[in-house]
Amino acid sequence: MNRILISLILFSSSLFALDNDSQKPINVSASQQSVDGIKNISIFTGDVVVTQGTRKLEADKVTIKKILTKSSQKKDFFLIQAYGHPAVYTDKDESGLKRVGKAKHIEWDQQKNTIIMIGKAELIKGSNSVAGNKIIYNTLTKNSQAFGSKDSKVITIYVPEENKKK
Repeated sequence: MNRILISLILFSSSLFALDNDSQKPINVSASQQSVDGIKNISIFTGDVVVTQGTRKLEADKVTIKKILTKSSQKKDFFLIQAYGHPAVYTDKDESGLKRVGKAKHIEWDQQKNTIIMIGKAELIKGSNSVAGNKIIYNTLTKNSQAFGSKDSKVITIYVPEENKKK
């Protein structure tokens, strides 16, 4: 299978991974890539894997749009949209604890500092988890919101510390 590797440099705030991850290049491998240079969009299909430091995003299809800013800071951002059955996002926090986000659609917006998971969304950190139709995570404030749908509720599981050791 023909693999394509592309490296993009980010200049944004941290996601919900290690702080220095945001300074590392983004690497994308896929079976196929197409680029629209006028719209600043790259589309990757076929076993797509996006990595940046401890961050990893796996999906069937990923679009990456470069958001050009007009500020004096000269920072550009990326809007990364992943689609899969499910698309899976993983990273590690400062203590080395693994986080996993799963959904049919994952939108990682560096400019807004958010990760939005839509469609059978689940966010797992250690033994704890939350599941719903939509989960929004703010990467700066570390706050999250989970939403159910008319057919399903938000389900949250907290495992007490003493049970985690067993």
